[in-house]
Amino acid sequence: MPGATIVPPGGLHLHIVLLIVTPALVALAGGIAARAAGTGLAARYLAGVGLGAAIGVQALFLLPGGAAGVVFPGLSPVVRVGWLPDLLALALGCWAAWRWRAAGILAWCSRTALALALPVVLLAPLIAACEPDLAVRHRRWRLLGYVLAALVSLWLPAWSMALAATIGATAAGAWRWPLVLVSASAVVAAWSG
Repeated sequence: MPGATIVPPGGLHLHIVLLIVTPALVALAGGIAARAAGTGLAARYLAGVGLGAAIGVQALFLLPGGAAGVVFPGLSPVVRVGWLPDLLALALGCWAAWRWRAAGILAWCSRTALALALPVVLLAPLIAACEPDLAVRHRRWRLLGYVLAALVSLWLPAWSMALAATIGATAAGAWRWPLVLVSASAVVAAWSG
């Protein structure tokens, strides 16, 4: 008779992490496919379909019985689910898809993927992907702050994400208010978890 296991059989805990980042992966895959198709109108439609599918999947997580309402045992401390992070991911994904619609195809899709991932993936270095869009001086000190926040993430992932998002929100640019929301959401996750 087999004994009790701490880790779900079949690597279920890894499947759940993959499920949570699926919208961001779909948005990124749509951008890569559209980029491979070229730079014409058909490529923009292909990218739009990919982003629409990614935002649709994120919206499905919020339905009753979806990922937002289900408690996953043994979920990694780096990935979180719930009504607040999933709703924030949907809002930021829609904002990024609208905000960068006039940008290049890969930039449009990658920034939308980043917006979909930020509220649900508590990795401080992920915030550094926003830096090229932030108009700041002394970027090397900010990047050092992200490295320190990444070190904090070894022990306190939610608090390190709040710290990294706060560092990002101190700069001017399109990501300022989304990073304020991500920081506030990470603080709520740290207090509740």
